[in-house]
Parts: sequence; structure tokens; C-alpha cells
Amino acid sequence: MPQDQSGITSGTGVSFFGHDASDAAPRAPEGVRYGVVNYISPNPQLIAFINNLNPIGFWMLDELGGTQALDLSGNARHGTYQGTYTQNQPSLYGNGQFRSSILASPTGGVRIADTAALNLTSAGTLIAWVDVEASTPSFGTAIGKVKFNGGFEHGYILFYQNTVGMGVQPSLNAYDSYVETQLQSGLIANDSGAHMIAATWNGTSAKVFYDGNVVASTGAWAPPGNAAGTDLMLGRDTGDVVDTFLEGTQQSSIIFNYALSETDIANIYSLTV
Repeated sequence: MPQDQSGITSGTGVSFFGHDASDAAPRAPEGVRYGVVNYISPNPQLIAFINNLNPIGFWMLDELGGTQALDLSGNARHGTYQGTYTQNQPSLYGNGQFRSSILASPTGGVRIADTAALNLTSAGTLIAWVDVEASTPSFGTAIGKVKFNGGFEHGYILFYQNTVGMGVQPSLNAYDSYVETQLQSGLIANDSGAHMIAATWNGTSAKVFYDGNVVASTGAWAPPGNAAGTDLMLGRDTGDVVDTFLEGTQQSSIIFNYALSETDIANIYSLTV
């Protein structure tokens, strides 16, 4: 699909890893578009690897200003920052090579307009980098697209629960006609650092990942119902329910319309540490 060209400049004077584009800074691989206004180019190897997997949405959330969250997938599904967020901050990624916009509870989030391609049902992959407050008992949504009518009617959520003194539990929730199916990991120690959480489903199976490793799986999975008519949200669920925002901070989020392999999930994580 052709890359969206809106807001694209030639790249002159745009910084790469903190260097001016005119010096000997690393260059992006062929085919990766850089030079967006209010935007610092992130890890080119990470962008190239992810886009080779054909995501339907890829938001690095590393803009320096403005209200637009750029979709790097080339599908022009740009989002809009809302509520509380802080831009041009140290990245949640371990390599610290670029800056980021950090979504913060309780109001921060990015809204992406509803489109049929985002209504994942039979298969999908959700990935987000989060840092959950260790001292606050909480549960919240990293990525969510759900119809809400007094209860979650249809859709999917990548969820993250924290129990103080016990640990965190990433999970995948699917809703179809008010029936909820959940796959949740066991307790994982919360070290107050940033971590990559992910979930995949395909047919009747599903998996949840933490820092590139499978932490829960099932062969009995009911896929989500079609959430047409509601927007996708990063950092909270679409219904804006008060107790389902992420308690902490969130950076990049990626969505695929198929289940990535365990190897692909592990490789994406390895490029950010």
C-alpha cells in the first residue's frame, strides 16, 4: 500500500538518534520513510522489521509536539492524542536512542478513527510497551476496541493488571454478545520498569506474551465479535470507563490482522532492549 505523504518533508535537518541529518548519523534502510514534521526518527532496524510483517497500525508515539500520533505502517491510520500526555520524553525502550510521547493515567490516550480493517475477529496480534505503577493496585487497557452499551458488547482488549506486592498479569480479553473470554498470565514480579506485552489469536487458540516470551496460552479460544462503529484506543478502552485506563505510562503500540509467530514476537522485543 502506498505510504501516506501528508506532513512529509525531505528530511533535511531532521535528527537521527540525536544527530543532524547532514552529518554521519545512521541512515534509514531503503523503503522506510522519515522526515515527518514534529517527529524524530526511531530505531530504523525496528521500523523495517515491523513493517516487513505488514502491520495494519503502528504508532511509535515519539512525536515532539502536536496532537497527531503518526501511523508508521503506511496505512495512514493516524491517531489523535487526548487527555494527559507528555511529549519529547526519555523513551521507555531500553536502548534509550530516541525520544517519546508518554501516555499517562487517568486521562491520557490516543484515539484512532473506526475503520473496518481494525475490527479484528478471527485472528490478530496486539503489542504495547508499558510501565505500570508498582505501588498502585490497578488494571487497565493498553489497546482496546470495544463496543460499550452498559457492558462490553463486542471487541478486543490487551489488558494489564497489577496487584501490589504480588505482581502483574498481562491478558487478552475478547467480547462477543456480552460474553467475555479472557486469557491471563500468572503473576509476574513488577520491577517498575518498561515491558513489552503482547497477545495473539488465530482460530481457536490464543497466546499472551511478556518481554517476548509466552506466559499464557490456550487451545480453547472464542474470538472477539466485530466492534464496528467504535474507535480504537491506546491507553484505555473505547468506552472510556473510569477503571479501565492504564495506571502508568505507555509508549508504542502495534496491531496486526493475523497472529504473529513466537519467533517474530521475540525478535521485535530483542530490537528494543
